[in-house]
Amino acid sequence: MSYIGTVSRPAVNNIIPDNSITAAKIVDGAIVAADLAENSVGTSELDIANITGVLPVGVTGGSGLTSPLQKAGGTMTGTIAGFTSTGIDDNATSTAMTIDNSSIVTMPYQPAFDVSRGSEGSANLTGIISHPVTYIDRGNDHNGTRFTAPVTGVYHFYTSHIKNAPAVTVNRRRFLVNGAAALNGRHQRLDETATGYNGAGTFSMLISLSVGDYIEVDQWAGASHGSWEYDYFGGHLVG
Repeated sequence: MSYIGTVSRPAVNNIIPDNSITAAKIVDGAIVAADLAENSVGTSELDIANITGVLPVGVTGGSGLTSPLQKAGGTMTGTIAGFTSTGIDDNATSTAMTIDNSSIVTMPYQPAFDVSRGSEGSANLTGIISHPVTYIDRGNDHNGTRFTAPVTGVYHFYTSHIKNAPAVTVNRRRFLVNGAAALNGRHQRLDETATGYNGAGTFSMLISLSVGDYIEVDQWAGASHGSWEYDYFGGHLVG
């Protein structure tokens, strides 16, 4: 069977009302060329000011558009309202970490301290040693005698002293954690027997602390000269 004549098709103008299509209504691959009639999309529908939704990564646009975070290697600026993640949120009131363009990382609030006896002239110091002169105390965690851990982590501590003038066969110094010898009694031993202030040593340790644990310097055998800068104590959070 055949037909002779002309077949007409209906007009397709204005099939899609202005602003009726938004990004939320279009999924990947939902529209193909066959679905769009000739001349059915005009310039008003393509005006970027009339399009709403989320742009692909790397695309920016008009007032109705938002852009997702850039992928690795891209650039992100501005703030992220409501962003939360494990250990990271958008409620910080100051910069906690900076990575510059030389890959140098700075953490201005990382706990760290360095204290000494300063000009304190007491000699023959034994027991818990105080260090009243503060050079660094980021976080104010050292109170003159002890350092209290503000967060759980591994810390590096160091101390140095010089023996008192009278000769002693054995001079020992150690760290105490919550009043007990750290790491099963690991300590520094000086066997200097000569007279004078010429027996000296520096002692350091990595110690794991829980928040609220405190550490002290204990001169538990012999005696420290204890004056000027011979006797000091310091440490910082490793991580």
